[in-house]
Parts: sequence; structure tokens; C-alpha cells
Amino acid sequence: MIKRDVLERHPVRNVYLLNELLYLSLRSYSKYLSVDSLYCLLKGRLKVTKRTIANYLPYLEEAFFFFLLRKYERSPKERVVAPRKLYLIDTGLSLFGSKDVGRDVENAVFIELMRMKSSNPRLELYHWKGHSGHEVVFVVVEGGRVRELIQVSADLSDEKTRKREFLALLKGA
Repeated sequence: MIKRDVLERHPVRNVYLLNELLYLSLRSYSKYLSVDSLYCLLKGRLKVTKRTIANYLPYLEEAFFFFLLRKYERSPKERVVAPRKLYLIDTGLSLFGSKDVGRDVENAVFIELMRMKSSNPRLELYHWKGHSGHEVVFVVVEGGRVRELIQVSADLSDEKTRKREFLALLKGA
């Protein structure tokens, strides 16, 4: 269904590449994604260009198969070039890929934040990763100001995990 929506609306000449992008998306939800990383992964097996990949990703986004979340940076240029995080429109789609409870929870929180965003157009959503490797899963910005930092974890019973998550919030703040 998704593939048909894309093929009817856009000039897709490499259907095999589109299939590969769908396949990789189902296995890479709630993870970082960049055109460069996809190109490096696919260039050995397919005749593909970075430009084609960069064109096809928005087609899949427009078909509401997934969303690509930008990194929060002060510089607009950095926001554009930084890797994005991929979230599926429905966590049920992960049944066709690599099911993971932690990533499902993160994806479900993302979907809820998108619902909030639809009723408040001033909201912007981002992810953040610092130079030290600390990561804040969601940064909620309203009217140009950071309103909320959100961490998502399926299990905080481990002291090490709890420390890592709280430290990331502190670094992000």
C-alpha cells in the first residue's frame, strides 16, 4: 500500500531501491539515519546515488510510512546536515521488521508527541545528542524556546541505566 502511494505520486525509477529503503526502515525505527550511511550501505549492491536516496526518503515520509526527526541544534545549518531519527507511523509495522520493546515504547511516545503537535502548531520536535555521547530522546520546543526534555526507557530498574538517562537530561538541559 505504501509503495503504491509513492509510485503513483512520484517519478520512482528504482523500485528495488524503494523496497530496500522500506526494508531498512522497518529494521531501523527509533535509530539514527542519514543519506550518507544509507549510501555506504547500499552502494556495493545497487547502482544508486546519494541524490536518489535523498529524493526517495521524503516520498516515504509524505506517504506517512515514517517520520524523520531532526537533531536540535542552535544553528539551522547543523539541523539540516545532522543525522535524523526514524520513527514509524505505527508501532505495529515493526512486526514486519525487528521488533524491540524499548524502541516500540520510544516510537509510541513519538506518535503521542506528534498528536500533541497536530493540535498545537507552535510545537516543534527534535532529538539531541551531545559531543560526549549523551542523548535526549525528545526535545519539545514551543515558540522557539525549549519547553521540555523527554527521556524514554522501557526499564529503569538497573542503576546504571537510570544514571545514564538522568545524566543525559542534565547534560541536555
